[in-house]
Amino acid sequence: MISIASELSFRNSILRIMNVSIVFYTNWALTIDKIKDEDPKRAGEVEKFFSDYFEAVEEHSRILGENSKLVYVVGNRTVKKIWIETDIITKEMFEQFGFKLKGIYYRDIPNKRMPSKNSPTNVKGERVSTMVNEYVVVMER
Repeated sequence: MISIASELSFRNSILRIMNVSIVFYTNWALTIDKIKDEDPKRAGEVEKFFSDYFEAVEEHSRILGENSKLVYVVGNRTVKKIWIETDIITKEMFEQFGFKLKGIYYRDIPNKRMPSKNSPTNVKGERVSTMVNEYVVVMER
């Protein structure tokens, strides 16, 4: 069975050769496939989150007119030791609606109430970083 990520990678390679620029949430699909290899159930939960997230992006894109700017503040994180680049996924989603990236800026999250490391595997001593930075994605149409 060909994974979504493999199929998208192949399609994007062919389109690049044909000098056609189409992005189909490559980072989203690759990330979901990697998580699926570790835990299919958790991958489904992450996929549902990004499906809902896409609906929000789509609605914001519908409401905002030409010459619009928008700012999304997101947090990248790990799931099953897989790094999820929510900033890049956000950029790719908005590009599908004609937005152009103006910049992605990051800063440390000051005064964070949640721990900066956790143990998602519940194995004693095994810890990974949680969201310690926020990413400010600035787009313009």
